[in-house]
Amino acid sequence: MTLGREPVVDVTRWQHCWAEFFLPGYGWVPVDPADVRKIMLKKGLTLKDPETRRWRDYFWGGWDPYRVRLAVGGTWY
Repeated sequence: MTLGREPVVDVTRWQHCWAEFFLPGYGWVPVDPADVRKIMLKKGLTLKDPETRRWRDYFWGGWDPYRVRLAVGGTWY
């Protein structure tokens, strides 16, 4: 649950999820396509821009160093 300082607050932009998928023979691979899109919107980039390719390469298989794990949900058995 996310709480704001006022009785009614739009918190839809406060959340972010990161993902990992399991690649047999390699292991768990982190991905963050949302940060790529956020950067594209902020800088006015398109899918064809070379800078977009660099960001996609960076966030495919890695996260930036500013992530802290506070909770994990959805245990798979």
